[in-house]
Amino acid sequence: MNGSILLCLAVSLFNQNPLLLESFTNEQFPPAGWDTLRSDTIMTHWYRYNYTGPSGPDSFQARVRVYDALDTLRSGWTALMTLPINLVSAEGQESLFFWYRFSQESDNLGPNDTLYIDISNDEIDWHNLLKIGPGDDTDIWNTARINLSPYNTFDNGRIRFHYHDMPNSMLGTWNCNFWLDSVKVMTEGEVPVTPIAEAFRDLDSNYVPDLLGSVVIITGVVTAPPGIFYDLEAYIQDSSGGVDLFGNFPVELDYGDSIITTGTVDQYRGKNELTNFDYSLIEHDATIPEPIEIDGIILNTEYYEGSLVKIKVAYMDAFIFEGNQMYDAWDTSGTKFTIWIDSYTNIAGNLAPSDTFTLTGIKGQYTYSTPPNDGYQLMPRDTFDFSHLFIMPPVKDIAEVQTPGPDGVTSQYYDSIVVVEGVITGPNYVFSTGTPSFYIQDCTGGINIYGADGEESFNNHIDSLGARIRILGKVTEYNGLTEITDAYGWYIMMDTVPQPKELGTSQFITEGMEGTLIQFNGVVKTTPYQSGDGYNFDVMNGDCGIAVRFTTSSGINPATIQKNEELVFIGIAGQYDPEEPYTTGYQLLLRFPTDFEYPLYDSASTVPFLEIIGNKTFIPHNGEQAEIVINSPLDYTLELTVHDMLGRPVKKLYSGAGGPQLIWWDGKDEYGNKCTIGIYLLNLKVRQPDGKSEFKRSLIVIGTES
Repeated sequence: MNGSILLCLAVSLFNQNPLLLESFTNEQFPPAGWDTLRSDTIMTHWYRYNYTGPSGPDSFQARVRVYDALDTLRSGWTALMTLPINLVSAEGQESLFFWYRFSQESDNLGPNDTLYIDISNDEIDWHNLLKIGPGDDTDIWNTARINLSPYNTFDNGRIRFHYHDMPNSMLGTWNCNFWLDSVKVMTEGEVPVTPIAEAFRDLDSNYVPDLLGSVVIITGVVTAPPGIFYDLEAYIQDSSGGVDLFGNFPVELDYGDSIITTGTVDQYRGKNELTNFDYSLIEHDATIPEPIEIDGIILNTEYYEGSLVKIKVAYMDAFIFEGNQMYDAWDTSGTKFTIWIDSYTNIAGNLAPSDTFTLTGIKGQYTYSTPPNDGYQLMPRDTFDFSHLFIMPPVKDIAEVQTPGPDGVTSQYYDSIVVVEGVITGPNYVFSTGTPSFYIQDCTGGINIYGADGEESFNNHIDSLGARIRILGKVTEYNGLTEITDAYGWYIMMDTVPQPKELGTSQFITEGMEGTLIQFNGVVKTTPYQSGDGYNFDVMNGDCGIAVRFTTSSGINPATIQKNEELVFIGIAGQYDPEEPYTTGYQLLLRFPTDFEYPLYDSASTVPFLEIIGNKTFIPHNGEQAEIVINSPLDYTLELTVHDMLGRPVKKLYSGAGGPQLIWWDGKDEYGNKCTIGIYLLNLKVRQPDGKSEFKRSLIVIGTES
């Protein structure tokens, strides 16, 4: 069927007037022009039932008692007759439609009880249209469609719902009723479209549609086309409500497409669905319904399920959105509710707003409960459903983040969201056995990262010395230590661990050094004593006392540290000061057993030499650096360069005065590029005071993991 024919069908469908349309919403009963009759007072009249629970816009039916538990031998009849209908004047074939059900699952009628639907033009000769007897009496809503063309000469036709009751044996202890609703007489070409809220109503408040399993015809505008949440799922909405269509979509649909569809009322995990459907496109670019503004209380109920809604969110427990993930959120009144981020949407990977925002989406449900009265959730369709998202800030130097504000100790970015990037100098396993805690450092400084989560590669590398990490999080202070907390991280690559900065003789650790890798020569003044999950001891750096700490996870044996020993210490400058104004408590945090050693070559040698400390093969990918010692008399000059095996210079490592020098090579060339795996030559050029030169050489290898 082409689009113009469909459009004409839609116009005729909605512009023609039905000959009869009655849903019993008016308080008057019987409705104007209708009649109720009965054989005697033993039989009850038909009556209007007003259901007042949370069921939707149409909570009214006509009902009649078909079984009286207190009078099982009752015999007689009771009838409900429509107003007169002129079938002669109507053009085309006429049809009768109505909804019906019984109150109990079965055994509503005795073996000889019958409900007749008849038509007459003179109220004398009645013609049977439908007969409902035992076996047809279920509590599932059914629709009847009856062709009235044999009676198109009736100019005063009346339709009668006529119940005959015969004496019965005991059917049960509950009274049973027949329910009737939405009685329509329509001309040929018209389609009895049911409002969505009526098709999925729940008058008995059991959280299951009354018409479950019934075939209905609905129309609506697409608010979420296929592929937004799932290829087999779309949402449509009319003026009464919205619903999920679950199935195949051979005709492509988009936002704002108006369709008419016939399908089966269904439910999955509490969410109402139309399944086994077919559909036709009425028009493109119809007006999409405005989202209904709700709060958390309403969101946690059945109301507006399947409809487009919006809510003001005061806080959302999310940082960076992941697909197929539920998030807790709170409205401005403090009511908690659930937001579902579907992996089919483009929302995953974006940053959640950190302030109050308005969120639009489809109100959905997913529950295993019986009855299905929980699991309600708001499902945004796209990033445009957020009034705003959080924008990734630019990467800041760590030293800038560490810079104190007006109080001289607290970061100027306290309680702000920042992004930093650096190399892990203090792996997580050293500093925490629970919530992740580690240190990173860039070329300007270092900082502690606490409570970070991230992608899989990030979580796999927080124990890796030399892993380059990017962090997005909030700047906080813990007992004087500046931290980035509630963070999300990304692993970039393996890189070189920065060389420790020299702490001068008789110099204290200060606020500006916090988080940075430092080293100094010191004398142990107290042996390690246990404190919490680690050990503390004191070291003298010249005239200054330095507190030193290591954890039990560091692998350091406290017995290896002896009083009055002179050692070279390498570690991270930290702080622990539980009292304001947080200006004390600075300490050196050791990480590994190799973070302290006896000082080497602390005086000038009598002859020049070149020595590689440790293994001649190092792996920069693992964060390793080559440690090289050169020495000579003080009046000599030294120049240390790296060459490849073709003799080409790679990097100058040192050029300066003689004497003891500790040199580190990170495996990069003069321009910061990583050198390839292989053998390299260390060339030490020694120039004597008289101008003579000599050379010392050694091979060094950049290796790879085996």
